[in-house]
Amino acid sequence: MGWIQEALQELPLSAVLKERVALIQDKYDLAIKENEVLKQQNEFLKEQVAALNGENEELRSQIPSEEEITLGEDTERVVLALFKNHEMEDRRLKFLATNLKMEPNILQYHLDKLKRVKLAKFSAFVSEDAVWTLTARGRAYVVERKLWQ
Repeated sequence: MGWIQEALQELPLSAVLKERVALIQDKYDLAIKENEVLKQQNEFLKEQVAALNGENEELRSQIPSEEEITLGEDTERVVLALFKNHEMEDRRLKFLATNLKMEPNILQYHLDKLKRVKLAKFSAFVSEDAVWTLTARGRAYVVERKLWQ
């Protein structure tokens, strides 16, 4: 028996009142059970949030900061070509590959690398050919390292 029924056991109650007390006790017991389930779900969700926060921190630590960016010689040639070629036609994949004497897939590898570190981005298609451009960060990379000289 619930505590409410125990407290009222000594009092003379009508059948309707006893039924209502029993209904209230059932609702109270159900609320207690629901509360326990919600507490367990809350703990589970707290663990998930902690795990996701840890994963988020790990992924954020993998984002290269400006000081950490180190590019190979060929990738620097690509970033410099994007810096020096102002015309859209001159920043097309085919033109860059020819100009840099690089196989197009090798050039695409370097462009993908520049995109990953946010130094370059795809900007448009011209004559079914991808056009690339430097980001502000890419221009800063070239200028701060005096690659353009």
